[in-house]
Amino acid sequence: MVLNVSDFEEIIETWKHQLEFQPQEPILDVAQGPMWSMLFPKETIHHSWHLGFSLFIDWYNRLQNKLAGVQVSMGLIMLNCLNLPPQLRYQTKYMFLSGIILGPKQPNMVTINNILKPLVNKLLELCRVIMNTQIPQRPQSCCEVGIFDWRCGGHPQSWWVYVSLS
Repeated sequence: MVLNVSDFEEIIETWKHQLEFQPQEPILDVAQGPMWSMLFPKETIHHSWHLGFSLFIDWYNRLQNKLAGVQVSMGLIMLNCLNLPPQLRYQTKYMFLSGIILGPKQPNMVTINNILKPLVNKLLELCRVIMNTQIPQRPQSCCEVGIFDWRCGGHPQSWWVYVSLS
């Protein structure tokens, strides 16, 4: 679970304070962008627990034999917290392997949506846990979980899904 990583909250708070003193241009982090500001307004930032996640699926040929025409695709569903500083959020310690999709072929989008449904339910459960946990300086009345930037490996499309529970 995200909250079990040591110093997770302290790292997020430190990065948030560093961003407050950065100029708006150039944008250094997703938290400075217009989408983040729209989803997490500044007036609520000190009154609730905000977590933004990037969810992505990457496919690779586990047999590593494309030249011979043998392809067995395998997909990894990875999740990382966008509240962490960019230099930390992609480190193995902070990446969360959310699922593995075995081949032999890449599933269609309907199947992928069905595969992702339990993960979304787990994120909602995480939100409920945060709401029921005494976190210093944060009221229990508001909790918001996420931004998903879902990019299927090799596909240019991306979808933004916002889940709010209060």
